[in-house]
Amino acid sequence: MEDSGEADEDEVESSSDLNTRDEIADLESCPEGVGQSASMSGNDADLMARADLITNELLELLIEDYKADGDFNLNASREQPDEDQFKDKFPWTLDKKPEPKPSPKPVGVKVGAQPRPPKTIREIRDEQYKGKHEESIKKLQAREDRVIEFLDFMIKRVDLKELMEALNKPIERDPMRILSQQVNCYDDDDSLDRINEDTLLQAQQQILQQGFFNRVDREFVMIERMRVNRAAVDDSDQLTVSQEEMENINNVHHYSLFESLNEALDCFRPYEKKGEPMPWSKSTRAIKKIEKEVQAKEILGRARDQVLSWMKVRAGTNIAPLPLPPVQNQEEQGEDFVPPPLEEGEEERRNMNRQEKLAELMTEDIIENDALWVDYEIQDTQTRFDLADMILHHLAGEIADFLAEKALSR
Repeated sequence: MEDSGEADEDEVESSSDLNTRDEIADLESCPEGVGQSASMSGNDADLMARADLITNELLELLIEDYKADGDFNLNASREQPDEDQFKDKFPWTLDKKPEPKPSPKPVGVKVGAQPRPPKTIREIRDEQYKGKHEESIKKLQAREDRVIEFLDFMIKRVDLKELMEALNKPIERDPMRILSQQVNCYDDDDSLDRINEDTLLQAQQQILQQGFFNRVDREFVMIERMRVNRAAVDDSDQLTVSQEEMENINNVHHYSLFESLNEALDCFRPYEKKGEPMPWSKSTRAIKKIEKEVQAKEILGRARDQVLSWMKVRAGTNIAPLPLPPVQNQEEQGEDFVPPPLEEGEEERRNMNRQEKLAELMTEDIIENDALWVDYEIQDTQTRFDLADMILHHLAGEIADFLAEKALSR
């Protein structure tokens, strides 16, 4: 019976007894000296006494280790930690005071920026004017995009071999006609006819011929009809009045682009726009020919860029730029200055902008033709002919006097 009672007690073992056994096992795993002192206690029930004994022995062992170390000074004063630095590194401490919550907004007040006052009539009109100006700029940009589209369309259809052949030929002029212009100038009766002949000769020496433009422009018009009015591709009578007028306007505009591209290409010919030197000229006759299609393609791209640079000037636009912000003088500084409305002075700004753009074009033309101002070949030729006329006149007079004397002597 007693054995059965002891077995029941063992079975009904509490969790506290299991914890006690684990703690005893931890204490027995301590260093050897500690284990001996614990075994010498002989009192297994008093765990607290054994733990204190083990703690004291561990402390004595630590002190003995520090005493054996000669570099360690047990009585030295230690630097105390900086409390402010400690707070910066570890700001979230238990003793930190919470920040006070912001006071609630009064009823009817919205959080954020203050509401703006209502716009005045003047501000509304200025905004409307800016909107119109932006729309005009967008329309102008769209027209420029159309110009670039046609220019690229035309350049893609240029035959590079024919372009190379045309670029290697200088502009030719009739020497006798040049002499007539320099010596006798034009007569009032036939000056118009001579100008027409010169214009015809220049048209025949264009790099891109008129037939090329007619073919390209017709192809471009057909593509545009496919986009807008497919029925008008085969029958031009299907075009509306506005579409027909727009085609005529575009034809004139496209021809001006064609002429501009030809003018830009003339700068890459031998002797450029001046043409081949006259037989009596002392100019150097050296021609650098274009022999590769890559060179011709590069020249075509540079001519395209030149045409686009002329377009970017916008000398013929009808858009007035926005006025610059007024500059206050020293007397007006610090005072409430109200600039004039944007609509005011629009016509004056438009005319001034045109004058500035035209002046820019004229300046570029002067810079390009600067060499002509120091070219005295025409004056030198005129001086030679004047001198030859004087010598001829003097010789004719001497011959006449000599013949007269011979006649009197008989």
